[in-house]
Amino acid sequence: MTAEQLVDQGLQLADQDFRKAYWDYQRLLEIIDDPTPSKIKIFKQCLTEVNQKYPGSRSKASKADKALLTLYDNLIPVITALEPQYCHYTNGPLEGINRKIKQIQRTAYGYRNFEHLKARIYLQTYLGKDTRSSVKTA
Repeated sequence: MTAEQLVDQGLQLADQDFRKAYWDYQRLLEIIDDPTPSKIKIFKQCLTEVNQKYPGSRSKASKADKALLTLYDNLIPVITALEPQYCHYTNGPLEGINRKIKQIQRTAYGYRNFEHLKARIYLQTYLGKDTRSSVKTA
């Protein structure tokens, strides 16, 4: 069996809410991969329909619908992030630095002085150092 056949078989066994959540998720992934205006318009309509489904209280919404309602509440920033001039930005380098700092904190557990811990972080992550000036030219 292929992965697609397994997913189809699982979706046949699942309830209606799960199927809807799965296809909403797939639609969102497709928009992130290729944010064309027509796809974004369809997704906005989907979010608007979910919002209209719970006019008074959102507490009765399913977890999948609550996720879509959160996207609806933050629609302008989400659509802005999908625009071509912004979609190439990533927080990967920052997450790498955060991971390195957490590892230093675990390794250096027991530092009495916060300044020593801070100095260790600066030394190991090159924070505060202009790495461009240290590149040697041939």
